[in-house]
Formats: sequence, C-alpha cells, structure tokens
Amino acid sequence: MAMVFSSIAAADSVSFTGTIGGQPKSVGVPLLSRGTISYVSLTDLVVGFGGKTTLQPDQIQIDLSDGQAWLKQGETSVNSTLDSFDLRQPVLREGDTILVAVTDVHPFLMKAFGASTTQQVNRDSGVNPGDFAELFEDSMARRNRPTQPVDRGSRQHRSEIHVAIVDPGHGGSDTGLKLPGAAAEMIEKDITLAIALRVRGVLEQQLGIQVRMSRDEDLLLSNKRRVTLANGDQGDVLVSLHAGDSRAERAEGFEIFYSPGTPGLSAERIAQSLNDALVEATGTASRGVREARLSLFQDIEMPAVLIEVGFLKNAADAVRLVDESYQQKIAEGIAAGLAPFAKPRTNAGAP
Repeated sequence: MAMVFSSIAAADSVSFTGTIGGQPKSVGVPLLSRGTISYVSLTDLVVGFGGKTTLQPDQIQIDLSDGQAWLKQGETSVNSTLDSFDLRQPVLREGDTILVAVTDVHPFLMKAFGASTTQQVNRDSGVNPGDFAELFEDSMARRNRPTQPVDRGSRQHRSEIHVAIVDPGHGGSDTGLKLPGAAAEMIEKDITLAIALRVRGVLEQQLGIQVRMSRDEDLLLSNKRRVTLANGDQGDVLVSLHAGDSRAERAEGFEIFYSPGTPGLSAERIAQSLNDALVEATGTASRGVREARLSLFQDIEMPAVLIEVGFLKNAADAVRLVDESYQQKIAEGIAAGLAPFAKPRTNAGAP
C-alpha cells in the first residue's frame, strides 16, 4: 500500500511525500491557477514518484507503482487497473504536460493505485480560490443558523452517539453524478438529499437522538464548510451520503469509507456495524469497508463515515436508488447500524 502525504507550504507550491513501490520519496510541484481552480502537473508528480506518463493518440496513460491508469484531455473519467471513476475537475493538457486539480490528486492516487493518502493545506488565507463562490452562497443561505462552541475536551473520548450529523453529498451547482440522457430524478445531489431526509426521520423516531444536517435543501457547500458545521454542532458521528460518483458501470452495491482512528468511538466499528445492517436491510451486496483519508475527514472532530449507497452508472443500482421504498430501506439500515452506539440526550430540548 502506498502512503502519500502532502502539504502546501506556500501559496505557489505543493509538496507530496510518501512511499511508492516501497521507496520513500518527496516531490514538489508548483500550483497553477486555471480560472478559479488550482492545478498541478501530474506529469511532474508521476515522474517524481518513479512513474511515467505516456501521451497516446486518444488517451493519456499513467504507469506508477505496478499499476496503470488512463485519462483523457478535457474529461473527468479515469480508468485504471484497480477501478474506474471520475475526477471532480477535467484533466488539462498543455503541450506535453498533463494537469489535474490539486484536490483531485489524493482521490486519483487512492483509487487508481491503492494509495492511502492525506492532505494538509497551509495557506495564508486558508481559502482556495474555488471556495469563494461556495462560501458566499453558503453564508447567505445559512447566516442565521446557530452554532455551539466546540468543547473538544469533553468530546474526545465520548463513547456514545447523542448527536448525529447527516451530510447529503453535493448540492447546488455541484450536482454530483448526472448521467447524460438519464431521467431527471437521477441526479446524485437529489438522491443523497432524499435519503438523508429519511435517515433524519428514522434516527429521530427510532433512536431518539438529535440529528443535524449539513443541508436540508439544494445548497452548495464546500467540504471545509461541512466540517465546520459538523464540529460546530458538536456531533458525535458524521454520516456522509453519496450515490454513484467515481465508479464504473460494473460497480454495484454500496461501500463505506471511514476516518482514521479516534479516541472513544471507533469510526471503524461504526462503519462495520453500518455495513452489516445495510446488507440485512437492503439485501444488496457490500463492496467493502475501508479506511480513507478523504478531504471531508480532514479536521473532523468526530468519527466519520462516507457511504456510497449505490452507483448510478450501474443500471440496477440506478433503478433502486430512485425508488422511495429502497431509500427507506437504506435509512432503516443506517439507523440499525448506529443503534448499538446511540443514546438519546437527557436534555432533549437543548439546541
């Protein structure tokens, strides 16, 4: 397993350090602004890690750490020897140099080459250029939302779930996966919201715990803002829902990613419990439970899980995911998975 760590030491460069193919290496690449998005040279990064980039007539081939991946200029889709998935931003080509968005580097390495990755961003402003529009829309829509001060000391070793944060993936102009020619309802942001609303109802009614949602409408939120809201709401667990982003047609069922180890409640135990309960509730196969260092998990102050509830690129999953009865089964499964850890607050009227 390749381990890669990165940090932005200045506003104009990124340093990636890790072990690829058993060899520890460090690679520094410039940050390149293209519109409002920060890109890096994938060509230089791959070469620095001992791989190579080959420009073919109809695609770009990446060879790294005994694996291969194929990309196309101007597109987000990636095929690899491990999996097929989509990046958030399109791949760019400038001469012989291939550029990918800096936020896509870690997902690319993890999914295409099995690299377990983490990212530490250190900038003077603390805000990426592409975040400005999201932060503005978010602040306008949520400016009156009360937040509680974070009591880190009392939460670090909590062993029960009193407050669950339910996070419907995507929203607003970030639609998530939207297949060309598909029915209007088959949009990832709408499916995750529909399921999340059901999850909230079941958790409150069956488990009696407090539920806070990152969004309960069609709202654009950055991952940074989602984490801020979750921490501010003093959540005991974050459950983020996605539906079909970054997977090929052959991918069917659901899979769960969990945050690295935390004191007290174990994200791994919660993820495994959710996995078992979802299999029983939905009758759908699991594609596995695995630790991941996702950007959503960075700076989160509670156990966090991300559930890919199904894959819209798979015809069978797509039909299930827009079916209200199946959405309810997912909600019931999530409630059953959290039940062993849940305990209602005695002061249920607290904000």
